[in-house]
Amino acid sequence: MQREYEQHGFFRFTGDATTSRDLWCLKPGEAVACTVCRVLEVAKRAIHTQAGRSREILHGIVADTTAKVPFLSPVEREAPVKDSVVLVTNAEVKRRNGLPTLYFTEETSLQVLTTETEFPPAGDLLKPRRRTVGDAIRCGGAFDIVVEGTIVSNLADAPEQRVVLDDGTGAVILLLPENLRDQSVYFGMPVRVRGNVVPGRDAYVLIATSVKAETEASLLPEMNSFLCRYT
Repeated sequence: MQREYEQHGFFRFTGDATTSRDLWCLKPGEAVACTVCRVLEVAKRAIHTQAGRSREILHGIVADTTAKVPFLSPVEREAPVKDSVVLVTNAEVKRRNGLPTLYFTEETSLQVLTTETEFPPAGDLLKPRRRTVGDAIRCGGAFDIVVEGTIVSNLADAPEQRVVLDDGTGAVILLLPENLRDQSVYFGMPVRVRGNVVPGRDAYVLIATSVKAETEASLLPEMNSFLCRYT
């Protein structure tokens, strides 16, 4: 296996079967031949099988410079060390809790790379990446991203407080959790939203973990863009 160093000192593996895959835009149903990522979170959870036995599964979050992705290992294996950089081969991508998720199967190999490997620190990778609505929809969902757009309508008949957010590349239903529903979100308001994008019954949904109105400096161009599209 060969590897090439890219502009910022990070490497990618070369060759048809071993080309390193970025975590950005992993889609359910795909197989990942090879990816390099840092383990941001890892935990074990005991489950009970139909045979009445108990076993442990691993779950957590990995990240590279392009995205953060949840992972799950339904088969028992040694847990990767938090903050380590690992080479993952032969993983599968499935949908879990609405999100594209890396599944570590019996065929999956996890190789911890040396501390000499140049890779962004966890502090940088923990920050959410900014994504467009169009990108998130094309990729079948996205985990812990930032979307900037404008509120274009209110869904008054929805059982929960929901509005529609449009960023010019697409539109999603914005779902505000109960702890955020006291925030004033209204028609025409430019917002910056952090959360997860998942498929819903009729449209994609952005489940917010934080919502922030854009600053006054950005309000005028956002409103001009909004008026051009909707008037």
